Amino acid sequence: MLCLPILNQGRLVGILYLENHLTSGVFTSNRILVLNFLCTQAAISLENARLYANLQQSEARFQKVADNVPGAIYQLHVTADNLTSIPYISSSS
Repeated sequence: MLCLPILNQGRLVGILYLENHLTSGVFTSNRILVLNFLCTQAAISLENARLYANLQQSEARFQKVADNVPGAIYQLHVTADNLTSIPYISSSS
C-alpha cells in the first residue's frame, strides 16, 4: 500500500492511494519519485479546474446581472499592448 499527499502550495488537495496485493516491492524509490511528480501535476490540474469553475460561476453571475439591468452595458478591455475593445455585454436594449 502507498499513500502520497497531493499538495498545492503546501495545501492538501487530495491523497493518492495505491495498493497492490499481487506483487511485493512494487513501490520502488524510482516509482515513488515518478508518482510524486504525478501528484504535483495532479495538484496543478485540480487547482486549475477549481479556478476555471470559479471563473465560470463568476461570469454567469455577471451575465445574469447584466441581463437584468435596464439599458446597455459595455465592457472595456485593454490588453498589455494597449489594444482596446468594447464588447456589448447586456442583452437589453
